[in-house]
Amino acid sequence: MPDDSARVRRKLTGVLFSGVGLTSTGFIAAITVAGLAAEDLTGTSSLAGVPAAASTIGTALGSMILASATVRLGRRPMLIGAYLVAGSASALAALAVGSTSFALLIFAMFSLGFGNSASHLTRYAAADLHQPSRRTAAIGWIVWAGTIGSVAGPNLLRYSADLAERSGLAPFAGPYLLAAIAFWAAALFYVAFLRPDPLRMAVSLDEERPLTSLSLSTLVRRPRVQVAIASMVTSHFVMVLIMSMTPIFLRNGGSGLEIVGFVISAHTLGMFALSPITGVLGDRYGRPQVAAAGMAIVLASVALAGTAPADATVILVIALFLLGLGWNFAFIGGSAILTEGLAIDERLRLQGAVDASVWLSGAAASLSSGIILAVAGFPFLNALGAALLVIPVAVFIRHHSVFRKPSAATLR
Repeated sequence: MPDDSARVRRKLTGVLFSGVGLTSTGFIAAITVAGLAAEDLTGTSSLAGVPAAASTIGTALGSMILASATVRLGRRPMLIGAYLVAGSASALAALAVGSTSFALLIFAMFSLGFGNSASHLTRYAAADLHQPSRRTAAIGWIVWAGTIGSVAGPNLLRYSADLAERSGLAPFAGPYLLAAIAFWAAALFYVAFLRPDPLRMAVSLDEERPLTSLSLSTLVRRPRVQVAIASMVTSHFVMVLIMSMTPIFLRNGGSGLEIVGFVISAHTLGMFALSPITGVLGDRYGRPQVAAAGMAIVLASVALAGTAPADATVILVIALFLLGLGWNFAFIGGSAILTEGLAIDERLRLQGAVDASVWLSGAAASLSSGIILAVAGFPFLNALGAALLVIPVAVFIRHHSVFRKPSAATLR
């Protein structure tokens, strides 16, 4: 690889990383106050989860639409366009809060999901800039950029709300305006610095250039792809199922917001902080191996959380950290599998479809978790999460041969 080409690829990876840091800050700020804003607008907590669910559905639909747009237009126009839409949606959400329009808030959060899907699809853009032996590490660094948002987003909530109130706006308009600025800034940053289009600089090997492009139905039947889908979808469903109800479990046990925040911070740390290490492990020991290790870590986490009393803060901190870490292993390992041995147009279609499945599983978990908690309790919720892990285990057993690390040429 020529030195100039390698330098450009490193620059583009850094630009993509910076953009995700900006957009994750805005999205996490927006999603954090969504439930509170919904409760204020409707006067009931029963609808508090609707804006977040709308955002998740928007993220899922956006994954498919944006992947298709990338095939036709390239990654640069897709990312810039999605971030402009998300910034406008954030401004609409601020307007919805000020005008007390719950319907407008739902529409805005749905549209904001397109920006979130673009942020997540960025990990594939970074992976394509590198040789196959380095793609998991590249994905790990982009996922790690989410750490910036997980730290900065919540910490800017009070400041942005106070600033909005001093400006004569509704307090919750502040975080949404912060999100608008973050997404618009990322779009302008990419206009200025994301050159050339990362898709033009994608590394393409001889074995990744088939004479004919395979259909999506053919791609998802591949053993390694099935391992990736089972790992990513199941880990995400179980993570959302448990994580979303842990604050309620803690509050019902008498814990204050400080304890709730500490436990969820540990979970977020597990999700993002070790991503570069996860990437290195995937490139060194194998992507399926890392994904499978993630499922084992998720099992350990639900076993701990399901047997812990509500006042066992230390145990729940460990359990939620492991839940995030297991998701991290499965998400990064599975994502890296989807970059292997395929033509770029095949990757784009497959990656969009798998991401859509992941986010839809999260929406289903989010909408069902409260009902399950109310009817059966937190221990049963974790037992259900453990039972669902049978699905990826069955896939691993059926396709055990994928755990022998192959060359890219054997993947087609």
